[in-house]
Amino acid sequence: MSYNGSGTFQINTTGQPVVAGTVISSTAFNALTADLATGLSTAITKDGQTATTARIPFAAGISSTLVTDSTSTSTGSIITAGGVGVAKALYVGTTANIAGVLSTTSPNITTSITTPSTSFDLINATATTLNLGGAATAVNVGAATGTMTVANTTLAAKAITASTTLGVTGTTTLTGVATLTANPVLSAGTANGVTYLNGSKSLTSGSAITFDGTNFATTGTATAAKLIPTGTSVTGNGLYLPAANALGLSTNGTNAVYIDASQNVGIGGASSFDISPAGTGQYPQLATWTTSSLIQSAFGYYGGAVAAGPTIAFIKSRSSTIGTNTAVVSGDLTGAIVFRGADGTNYKNVASMGSAVDGTVSAGIVPGRLTFSTTDTGGTLSERMRIDSNGLIGVKGAASTSWSSTYQVIQYNAGPALWSANNTNINLSSNIYNDGTNRYITSAGAGYVNAGTGGITLNSLQSGTAGNAVTVGAIFNVNTTDCVMTTANGGLGYGTGSGGTVTQGTSRTTAVTINKPTGAITMFTAAGSLTWSQFTVNNSLVAATDTIIVNQKAGAANFYVYQILAITAGSFNIGFASVSGVSSDGPVLNFAIIKGVTA
Repeated sequence: MSYNGSGTFQINTTGQPVVAGTVISSTAFNALTADLATGLSTAITKDGQTATTARIPFAAGISSTLVTDSTSTSTGSIITAGGVGVAKALYVGTTANIAGVLSTTSPNITTSITTPSTSFDLINATATTLNLGGAATAVNVGAATGTMTVANTTLAAKAITASTTLGVTGTTTLTGVATLTANPVLSAGTANGVTYLNGSKSLTSGSAITFDGTNFATTGTATAAKLIPTGTSVTGNGLYLPAANALGLSTNGTNAVYIDASQNVGIGGASSFDISPAGTGQYPQLATWTTSSLIQSAFGYYGGAVAAGPTIAFIKSRSSTIGTNTAVVSGDLTGAIVFRGADGTNYKNVASMGSAVDGTVSAGIVPGRLTFSTTDTGGTLSERMRIDSNGLIGVKGAASTSWSSTYQVIQYNAGPALWSANNTNINLSSNIYNDGTNRYITSAGAGYVNAGTGGITLNSLQSGTAGNAVTVGAIFNVNTTDCVMTTANGGLGYGTGSGGTVTQGTSRTTAVTINKPTGAITMFTAAGSLTWSQFTVNNSLVAATDTIIVNQKAGAANFYVYQILAITAGSFNIGFASVSGVSSDGPVLNFAIIKGVTA
């Protein structure tokens, strides 16, 4: 009697099966009970008295009504001294307690693993990658306290959240974003120190670069492709963005430098505003503004015991590319300083100084001139003086270009000129220039005064032809040797406009008044007298030291003699008497005052 190999117990001992009506044989019965005992001994007892000698397949699985959790190898619903092989998924309803090592060949662990042990190894001997979480949105490892140690390199495809401390003794490689929340505390490094990768690519910090949440500081040099501030108002010291595409620099809470979107720079205020005389849009590229009377700009040179000093350079090139050199031509403005004042609406020109090219430009030579202009009471800015490339000075216009380079010239509107060729003589002329020879500027008359070590010479010249030579002959000269005054053929005397006339009224003793240095006095018409008489001539030009010359011009029927009497400040007397008759007449007398002194 035995199991048939398929789990069926067979009764096939001698005497079996029994035949009805036969006597029960003790031999046959004992053999039957022995077979039954053998078969029962092979079965599994429910109280655990026997152990199976081979693996037992359970077609419908194994169910246990025991609900006690397994906390060790001797507790729980199923206890095995060996390992457990599971061909399908393993489901643990609550907690899986593993005292040893949990080893997987390829399937994922889809639930949590806890253990009361102080350490626990999760190992796959051949796997090179351990994936935790799968499709889970979060993977929690450990309790709120404790440490998780990863000996190998850890790659995280998603976020890693550390509730307390995340310690890495090796290398941390981040392919995504690392986010620190809840104000994490770094135990190492410098307070307020900025972390950075040092030369060994190690994350470190120090006092050289610090940031306290508001202020960034460094004891070294900070370099960057660009620095873009975020503030838009003036606060403290630093950079700010006052407007779109503009940059400001403030000190002590006040704008110090302002650069607008057109790269115009203002120091002490707005970068630029329209300063044109007519509001046409003229914006300075560099401007300094102030509300005080302090000097706004100063240039100093401290180069030691040398003759050099500070320099301001104005540069002009005909190129349209900055930094390239294209030759200028005559007439090109090379620089200007313009003075303007506000009229309540615009900033009007007051005066200017300018420089321009003044001649043909050649290699190494750019001749130049300076011009000075002022605005008149009608609001017109006009050139008042010019110094040309030959050193000629023109007042209210350019000097004539025909002057010899031998002379230093100051000329008014290409007309009257003050000029000299040496340090001993100076000339003042009208309608004359000198290209080596004195010549007429126009066909009008000319005048010429020369003052030098030899004396003073005055010349008055008749009109001539423009460009023709002027024959200069002195008509008046005072030398310095014996103070002798000489004249030309025209004689010495008063010119037109110096004299006047007066007619005596009432009688020949009536006073007359004429405030001129020379002139004619017509005496009252009356009969001549052989007795001396006199009358007073009031003249504000007369001094007591002067000499008065008087003679008879015309109008006398008799012969008279005349005498000057009583010369005082403001008047003199003329005495007269007839020496030939007593006819009625009205003499006309010429007089002239010659100034004199007693010292």
